[in-house]
Amino acid sequence: MHGNDWLSDRETWLSALVWVGLALLFVGAMRRGRRFALAGGACLLIAWAVAPLQREVPLMETRLDEARPRFQFQQWHYRHVRAPQHLVYRAMKELAAEDALAWLWREFRVVEEAEGCELVLGRKVVAGAEATINFLFEPTNRGTTVISTETRVYAADAWAARGFAIYWRLIYPGSALLRMAWLRAVEQRAMRGRTVGL
Repeated sequence: MHGNDWLSDRETWLSALVWVGLALLFVGAMRRGRRFALAGGACLLIAWAVAPLQREVPLMETRLDEARPRFQFQQWHYRHVRAPQHLVYRAMKELAAEDALAWLWREFRVVEEAEGCELVLGRKVVAGAEATINFLFEPTNRGTTVISTETRVYAADAWAARGFAIYWRLIYPGSALLRMAWLRAVEQRAMRGRTVGL
């Protein structure tokens, strides 16, 4: 299984610092507390001053690795589904056509598809930065499937990376919740297919 635990990722903690800073600024504004406001401002300055790191995958294991081996921003989530690989893959494609994931196919282009195993999507997000997302379907020896989705963003230069970092660290929590909701929706659809014996 490829990817990283999102709780151990540096960007997760920098995003948390941004939100602590915003909360402190809000408390400071409501209570007219200068100390809260100063502490909030300091949190934001620290969080947004830290330059993003460029990373590179050490080993090509997935189609995503081949499509986006270098990146500065990453988010990875997975879900263990009690259904076979083909049902989970079909559930994802059905949702892409009609429901929770449909907007992805409108906004992103298909970079590569390994039928039943992995789908890689990509799009330009801001000037100088491109996002690449995959859905990976890994069967287990128990007839179940681990589905994961990983997002990688690569910025072409330091200015683009710093600019995108401001946006990424602000939207990170909502982005994480959205991706977990995608995986849950795929699981629910796959389990319905398994129940009716498709």
